[in-house]
Amino acid sequence: MAYNTNKGPQHVGDIQYEGDPNDTQIDFEDDSIGLKTGGTTRVLVTDTGLSGSGTLHADGATTIANTLATTGSITAGTTITAGSGLVGNTLDIGGSDLVVTAAGNLSGSGTLTCTSLSASGESHFSGNVGIGTASPSSDLHVNGAGVTVVTIDGGAGADAYLRFNTNAVEKAFIKQGSGGNTIIANEVASKNLQLQARAAAGSATTYLFLDGGSESVLVAKPVSASSTLHHVGVATFSSTVSSTGSISSSASLIGNVLNIGQSDYLVTSAGNVSGSGTLQVVSSTILGASLHVSGACTVAGDILPAGDNTANLGSGAKRWANVYTADLHLRNDRGNWTVIEEEDYLSIVNNKNGKKYKFVLEEIED
Repeated sequence: MAYNTNKGPQHVGDIQYEGDPNDTQIDFEDDSIGLKTGGTTRVLVTDTGLSGSGTLHADGATTIANTLATTGSITAGTTITAGSGLVGNTLDIGGSDLVVTAAGNLSGSGTLTCTSLSASGESHFSGNVGIGTASPSSDLHVNGAGVTVVTIDGGAGADAYLRFNTNAVEKAFIKQGSGGNTIIANEVASKNLQLQARAAAGSATTYLFLDGGSESVLVAKPVSASSTLHHVGVATFSSTVSSTGSISSSASLIGNVLNIGQSDYLVTSAGNVSGSGTLQVVSSTILGASLHVSGACTVAGDILPAGDNTANLGSGAKRWANVYTADLHLRNDRGNWTVIEEEDYLSIVNNKNGKKYKFVLEEIED
């Protein structure tokens, strides 16, 4: 390879490597200098800047006083460090302008795609953020290859929070306490916390209200349970309360009012239930103690003793004044008779032998 060692301006054409005159050379054109290898211009210096079609390698520090534009990727073997000279300038990657601000922050309106991103300070994004997806459909879109897991770790001995704000004002949160309790809370005064589900058809509806205004729990759908259902405080049922087992009250219910069908029943200290309203029982009722009724007792079905020939209707000291009945059936360990009212007389039937007898009555004059 030959060199011109003369000093001063030289008027020459392109410079070629004599061993490879067609593939490796320096081309001088109007307002440009091109560095060519393999017959292709790799670096082109013009009056507007520096451009190239290959990879630019720098073994040491590289200072760029103006815009750096690339249609490909920028790969750093160790660290890319921006000095004060880059502050306020523009870094153009893939046609997206990223500006280094005076505070040393990086901001831009384009898309920044990272294989790995580590930030020791705050990160602000004006658009959607995608993790595992290049096309996020919401503010934060997490898409795992298989099972997707998002972890909120409060650290050792600390609570973990997921907060919900409106215009920087906290409205609700989910907290995993360091002690193991999980809390879901609505922080807005007198508002509800609702539990909704969607049936097979239609939209989602509310099944459970935690009403902060009335400080009560409203169950909007039928409740079923295979074990014990506990309730503390006043319970109001607008529909039927059905139980295949027993309904029992603890001592805390004594002296309080049980409201059934808008009729108040008081649970006394002796465990009795008393009230001035109507107590309606549709099905069978088993009472373990006495039933005291101050008014009329209307029964749509039969009144049966718990066992045969074991209980009395009235007593020697407390007798019924009048007994209104149709036919009268009598039976003990010796006889079995039925008294029947005919139109003009009374008859009696021996149920053991089937014989029927007529009462002979004598009229008494007043």
